[in-house]
Amino acid sequence: MEFPLAICLTRDRSFALHLRQAIGISCARITAVSDVADLTSDWAVEANLVLVDAQYLEEDPGLLLDTVVGGELVLVAPSQLESCIEMMANHGCNHIIGANPMAAGTELLATIRKLRSPDVFGLKKYIPWGGYCYESRVASLIDKRNVVSWVATTAHRVGCARWMTVELEIVTDELLSNAIYPDNANTQERFIAGPSGSAVLRWACTDGCIHISVTDQRGDFRRESLVAALRDLAAAPGDELSLLGLPRQITLAQRMVVNVVPGRCTEMIVSVPLRGRKTPVPSIGYFSTDEMPDLARPNEPVTINLSGRLVVETIGLDVEVSIREISALSAEVTIEDASAPNVYPGLHFTLAVNVPFHGELKAAGLIFRVHGELPATLSLSFATGYQDWERIVRSVLGRAAG
Repeated sequence: MEFPLAICLTRDRSFALHLRQAIGISCARITAVSDVADLTSDWAVEANLVLVDAQYLEEDPGLLLDTVVGGELVLVAPSQLESCIEMMANHGCNHIIGANPMAAGTELLATIRKLRSPDVFGLKKYIPWGGYCYESRVASLIDKRNVVSWVATTAHRVGCARWMTVELEIVTDELLSNAIYPDNANTQERFIAGPSGSAVLRWACTDGCIHISVTDQRGDFRRESLVAALRDLAAAPGDELSLLGLPRQITLAQRMVVNVVPGRCTEMIVSVPLRGRKTPVPSIGYFSTDEMPDLARPNEPVTINLSGRLVVETIGLDVEVSIREISALSAEVTIEDASAPNVYPGLHFTLAVNVPFHGELKAAGLIFRVHGELPATLSLSFATGYQDWERIVRSVLGRAAG
């Protein structure tokens, strides 16, 4: 879905031109203005999106001081961390694009499309089409150690410098620890208690970056945490890598995106460049939605075990039926009972279904072709939660039948 009206606040005509070329496909109309007063005019009130040239803002730090902007604010190509802090803390800006529009066209499009859709989750929105995305579920200390080693080893094989590989291990370990261990102020007690939940790690290597996504079951990440981390980073001494936690991750990242369903789940996406960041400030995004991620898929191939008895009254035989073929399953399956809690991750189904079948039986030297409908119990285990569980189960059953 496209934006009806987007406004670009800039004095640079080339900036506005490149912005139109980058996002024209997602905006019905893009208007460039150089006067802040235009943002409060009658026609500008209808704007759903305002893109601010960071260079314009940095030349005049109080540019938006007394201006109330109704649409979504996006800061583009900042060179100073202070301008990001001002926009996020004082003007409600949730999105910062680190590169200029010419270099960040794909990222701008991904951000704008997410702003117009409740579907904000997923690492694949930030990697090129066809890029392979690895996935692993983490629920214990051993799981965490294995996947951290896996990510770091692969990064080193594709050319990541040794010092950056170490940093990548730290970032991945911190993201997973925050996701699976209880949120306790006492660090020692937190780790002694052991994991309180599970997380899903997804990662890919494209465009000279290792992209890491960790999704937890909490949904307690707050926007204020990003602002506080940026302030800690701005106030840090010369050695920024002496920091820990979120400020350190921002220092290393080319992009950091947080997707949240409040009280349900949080996805942290961090893109770490193999050869160091190319922009003065990383891209930062914060998206909040009420829609759970549509990422369900079975942990293992679906198997359906059926057995039944058929009485052939015409010849008076009580025989076992051997089912050779399941037909028209997706079209005719009847869900009689289901238990499907809408949680994330770890969704389990137990369903009683009536299954149409075709088969054959052997009795008294004769072969009889039989067909009918048998009751069966079907158990499915999904790695992640899913809202429309009935539709996905029908889809899986249809694929199994085919």
